[in-house]
Amino acid sequence: MATKRKVAVKRTLKRGAGGYIDEKAMVAVVIDILSELPGLKAEYPELRERIPQVVRLTRKDQRPSLTRPGEQMWEQILRNIRSHIGSHKEIVGIDGGLKLKRRVYKSRQGSDQGQSASAA
Repeated sequence: MATKRKVAVKRTLKRGAGGYIDEKAMVAVVIDILSELPGLKAEYPELRERIPQVVRLTRKDQRPSLTRPGEQMWEQILRNIRSHIGSHKEIVGIDGGLKLKRRVYKSRQGSDQGQSASAA
């Protein structure tokens, strides 16, 4: 008998004025992803691989970035998190990626498991 595979449900996120993923919503997704990873951290290639698995990317999200050649808009928003790291208290920048602060991770453990960070 084959084992059932858990199917991830893709989320629709809040969009900014230009119709792109809002940075605050992207932070919530990153927090969810990091909270499930060993060491609560990931390098950008892993985040770029995981985000499309959990987020519905629109055509606007997938348009080429005007300021970062070779990146799509959603990737630019992801990397903007590092650029604006001081305004995101839950995440710290590491070489080549992002890391979730332990205190945030621990505080989320006691919360409703069915509620994602994007609902906060």
